[in-house]
Amino acid sequence: MCGAHGPGFSVDGVLVRTDGREYPIPPAGLTIGRRTDAGVPVQDPEVSRSHAQVSCRDGVFVVTDLGSANGTYLNDHRVNDNAPMADGDILRTGNCLLTFRLRRPAIMPDADAGRWSSPSEPDASPPPAAYEDAGPVSARALSETARAAEIAGTGMPRLTIAISEPSAGPHGPAAMLRLRGVLDIETVELLGNQTTLLLQRGVVHIILDLADLDYLDSSGLAALVALRRQVDPNDGTVRLQHLQPAVRSIIVLTRLDRLFILE
Repeated sequence: MCGAHGPGFSVDGVLVRTDGREYPIPPAGLTIGRRTDAGVPVQDPEVSRSHAQVSCRDGVFVVTDLGSANGTYLNDHRVNDNAPMADGDILRTGNCLLTFRLRRPAIMPDADAGRWSSPSEPDASPPPAAYEDAGPVSARALSETARAAEIAGTGMPRLTIAISEPSAGPHGPAAMLRLRGVLDIETVELLGNQTTLLLQRGVVHIILDLADLDYLDSSGLAALVALRRQVDPNDGTVRLQHLQPAVRSIIVLTRLDRLFILE
């Protein structure tokens, strides 16, 4: 519940841009638009000056379209009224993608005082992950922080990509990339660099084997959408194979399964 405060914790909402910038949602609400004083400024001609607002109403975060010319979309559904938002939902205004996240500071027992304490207290030591995700998606997917910590503990790269040699096909050259790890704001550049090289070699069909991809965030989703747009002019395709349940849930939740071939 937005703004809920209990013994040692509170639940807060935040909008996360594909480049990782975060916009906490204040009690008065957060406006999205081309206005320079907007809470989330978006310099996009398809976005109205005051396009949409995210606010807390009766304990629930909702998004409201402010009479924009091109509409506001939540998980690819046009917003007609106050649309309730769940953790992991994707909000789109023009070409701007924002991921809605519910977060709460983790709490832990204070052994000396025999009570629960919050990391905001001076004498409390913060846990390894400063925040833990709340909401329905967290039951299906690891949080970026937790997964990053897990990978860092093993000394493994956050993302590795194995690429097959392009092969000729009846509809054009194709190549397969096997992704292992996490596709997020810190690793999307690696994927972009590799796929750009393949496209420069004339590859038009990209197959992504995601059997070992544990998680992708909004930046990862944006990278996949960008790749799909890159192959479009050449009648190319992007195929996603062997998705783990957590990754498949994110793809389906954001309605991006309509853009890709899932296998």
